[in-house]
Amino acid sequence: MDTTTPQIPSDLVINEQTLPVIEHLGDAMPGGFFIYHADGNEELLYANKAMFSIFGCEDLEQFKELTGFTFPGLVHPEDRARTEAAIAEQIAANKNNLDYVEYRIIRADGEIRWITDYGHFVHTETYGDIFYVFISDATEMRLKRLENKKRDAVIYGLASEYDDIFLLDLEHYAARPYMINGAPTEYMHDIIWTRDKIDKMFLDYAQRSVVEDDRAIFLDAVDLDRIEQNTEHDGHFMLNYRILDDQGQQQWIRISVADVDSGSEFPQVVFGFKNVTEHMTRVEEEAEAHLRTKQELNKALQATQAKNAFLFNMSHDVRTPLNAIVGFATLTRKYLNDPVRVSECLDAIDSASDQLIALVNDVLDMSQLESGSMDVRPMACSMPDKIDHVTSTLMNVAAEHKVTLQVSVDDPGVKVMADTAKLRRILYKVIDNAIKFNRPGGKVSVDARGVLEGDKVNYTYTITDTGIGMSPELQERIFDNFERGANTTQTREAGSGLGLPIMKALVDMMDGTIDVESEQGVGSTFTIKLTFDVAAPEAASVAFATDEESAAQLARIRGKRVLVVEDNELNALITETILTDAGMVVDIVEDGTEAVNTMRHERPGFYDLILMDIQMPIMNGYDATRAIRALDREDIADLPIIALSANALDEDKRLSLESGMNAHLAKPINVTDLLFTLEQYL
Repeated sequence: MDTTTPQIPSDLVINEQTLPVIEHLGDAMPGGFFIYHADGNEELLYANKAMFSIFGCEDLEQFKELTGFTFPGLVHPEDRARTEAAIAEQIAANKNNLDYVEYRIIRADGEIRWITDYGHFVHTETYGDIFYVFISDATEMRLKRLENKKRDAVIYGLASEYDDIFLLDLEHYAARPYMINGAPTEYMHDIIWTRDKIDKMFLDYAQRSVVEDDRAIFLDAVDLDRIEQNTEHDGHFMLNYRILDDQGQQQWIRISVADVDSGSEFPQVVFGFKNVTEHMTRVEEEAEAHLRTKQELNKALQATQAKNAFLFNMSHDVRTPLNAIVGFATLTRKYLNDPVRVSECLDAIDSASDQLIALVNDVLDMSQLESGSMDVRPMACSMPDKIDHVTSTLMNVAAEHKVTLQVSVDDPGVKVMADTAKLRRILYKVIDNAIKFNRPGGKVSVDARGVLEGDKVNYTYTITDTGIGMSPELQERIFDNFERGANTTQTREAGSGLGLPIMKALVDMMDGTIDVESEQGVGSTFTIKLTFDVAAPEAASVAFATDEESAAQLARIRGKRVLVVEDNELNALITETILTDAGMVVDIVEDGTEAVNTMRHERPGFYDLILMDIQMPIMNGYDATRAIRALDREDIADLPIIALSANALDEDKRLSLESGMNAHLAKPINVTDLLFTLEQYL
């Protein structure tokens, strides 16, 4: 490589006429040549083809993209400030306006090289103040200069003073890039040591600083025999290891090792060190992020597979009761003259309807739980009454499955504050499963134990069955969404795979626990633990009406006039029939606007109660209720308005109450609940 200083003509004239000639000559030069403005962004006026080769670019467009076609764009970012300052200082001190500087560049392939820069400052009338510059690659020359300096230190017996020389060298060369046998590497330190120096200093260094888990890695790196093995192909290798700094913080160090003149009288090794903590931290973070992404993708895949299985099962489980409803409705028309067959068909329709409603409720409940819109609403109750109500309802189910249901309750005799609806759902679902997944002749035992501790009662509900049991794998997943022990085609029991997950979520909401122990072919035991506050003596308790009380309720609502606001003709007919059979007088309007107009023109006290649908054309139930409450009538404030809607979420109930309604009932209509609520408000 020719590294002699080029002869720069100080009288070079650059204008619009000479620039094309300079460009023509410049493209024929073997070395790099460019011209750039001395002010502003220091944009380049011209760069010859040799510049493209030095920067590893194929053409002018790639060169412009890499450098921005400015002088600062040519220089390594870490060297820009030093290079600019050196040029300015030399021009200020040199009357010939000459400058010389060495700096790094980053090629298109990412390789870092050293450059020698010979520049000349001139003023032109056409282009203003400019520099024209000759450059050449000086990487090999720079490395050789460093190697010679350190080789001399050993040859001339300066080993005892070597550390001082090394420190001086560090001051000049620290954080600079070098080429080790053609491989570009950046070092914090670089130094040549003989075998003795390696043994003495490096081994001591490893004992003091290198993290114990990485000492073997480090010692392998500085072992000369290993170096010869590792460097026999390309002359160098790199390893990462950890050290502890002065503050005891862990740092990552990269050691780059190259065998230099291993066959000579003075075998030498170049060791380069660089702190790569930031890089390794980034790599570790990226690896962790990749692992998290992979785990999340696996989780998402599992969730998708579970939901697909859920949709498959739901399609079967929804169509099954629908088929029963449609089929038995058809048979009912066929057997209208056979009361016994009609009654059997209607019973089957009731059973299928219950299955369908349970499936829909499971989906709605899970939606509320996932959105966080469900909350706990405690009220005073008698726990033995609650348990008796649930188990009494399930006695018929147990009889149908030929399963014995045994109930034992040990209660301290005080009322508690409990969310009775959620408690009923929890107990009903677990006991119902124990019955349905049992075998004919099997047994289900329900044991409830309450222990009074201060102002709280700790209840433990134990439900044990002699059914089909569960595998250990299923026990781990039984409370996961969409999980079912078997397909409905195998068990013949419909289910969304949401029942137990919902029960688990409800128990969690009530700060309780639910656990399961099971053995396949033997049975399962579910244990539920809940804690309730003792109810105040004056707290009202929720009770269930006896047959005599139900008759009295019907007597109290007979003759009352109700305005039904319902846009669906079939729903209106069902509601009218139920209320008429209960002895009430019914008027029907189709939307909220008609309801408001009716109430505006009827005399005060004409209607005793309004049943209000929510989703209707023209005016919905919420707006209609607000408009009715705003009427200037003396009876409006005390007029009960009750929502009767397919909008069945807790949020829907809240919106009903906020609009001015007194209560909210969900469709499909439960006749008992409807009449009980009407009697309560009438």
